[in-house]
Amino acid sequence: MSYINVPEFNEPFKWVYRIRGYVGVLDSLAKSNDVISIDQINYSGVHFVNGVQHYFFNNGKRVTYFPRRLHKLLREWKPDVVIVHGMHFPLQIIQLRLYLGKDVKIIVQNHADRIPRFHKKLFLKVADKFIDAYFFTSGIMAKEWIGQGLINKEEKVKEIMMGSSVFEPMDRYEAMQKTRVEETRNFLWVGRLDANKDPVTLVKAFIDFSESHANAKLYVIYQSNELLNEIKDLIHNSGNRAVQLVGKVAHDDIQLWINSVDYIISTSHYEAFGLSIVEAMSCGCIPIVTNIPSFQKITGLSSGILFEPGNVNDLVCALKEVINKDIVQERERTLQQFNNHLSFDAIANSITVAVQSL
Repeated sequence: MSYINVPEFNEPFKWVYRIRGYVGVLDSLAKSNDVISIDQINYSGVHFVNGVQHYFFNNGKRVTYFPRRLHKLLREWKPDVVIVHGMHFPLQIIQLRLYLGKDVKIIVQNHADRIPRFHKKLFLKVADKFIDAYFFTSGIMAKEWIGQGLINKEEKVKEIMMGSSVFEPMDRYEAMQKTRVEETRNFLWVGRLDANKDPVTLVKAFIDFSESHANAKLYVIYQSNELLNEIKDLIHNSGNRAVQLVGKVAHDDIQLWINSVDYIISTSHYEAFGLSIVEAMSCGCIPIVTNIPSFQKITGLSSGILFEPGNVNDLVCALKEVINKDIVQERERTLQQFNNHLSFDAIANSITVAVQSL
């Protein structure tokens, strides 16, 4: 459940489709559990989808600090476990515990949440006393929260992915016909053109790499334009045609792109999750990603290759190393990592184990 209302959505099935990367986990959990998802949009009603009861709750406000109606409803349902999305609702969680009593397990899932400042920290420290566990993509990402006393016990932290991929491998030739990707060694990057995603390091490194690998191509899908002019200048000044700026692509069509290429690159300095990498791995794309906690978890330190964030030379070395590996074996290793640890069923199993340990 989330304490945030999304009033711009008023069609329940479109909402479920929009968040299907998370809902798939609930679908897997529902195979052996009764699962209710509280969805706060501009709609009220109940719908069952793939065994999950989606209860649409419209409170008319973006955030409710004293959600009495919602908490009374939860108390009537008598749940065994409640998972709250987001770390920034300590006041609501304190109330939730008072409504549900001590026997219900309350779990909070991290969603790229940053540590707040000032008085909210005090509420977080109090709320921690009422929380049984926290889900982080990687336990390393919780260390700062623990270090500042916002999570009082390291044992409360469980490594759980927040979602997975709805994409599947498809016929490569069919995908390439639609994307017009050439039959070479192809690389893909997907993200915002901002400092955290660091497309500058990406383009500098790939231009260098392509000087000795003329058949390599990089396709850049981007959803924002912050650093677009700088990227264009780098490409223009190099005279290199290895980097192709694709632009914005609808999410559903990204499946065609990741089935057209061999490798997926991320140059991010921070990611709470890394959905685009998980989606690519679900189709066998070999990951070349920064050595940050979330990507260490996603790759299992066994699939693809990691490099230092912001380090152009290290990325060039990673590109040269991975392109010399057996691509068939690397694809198989990537798909195995996805199926065993990143798929909806794998995540649901991890949640079940985590809950049983409480």
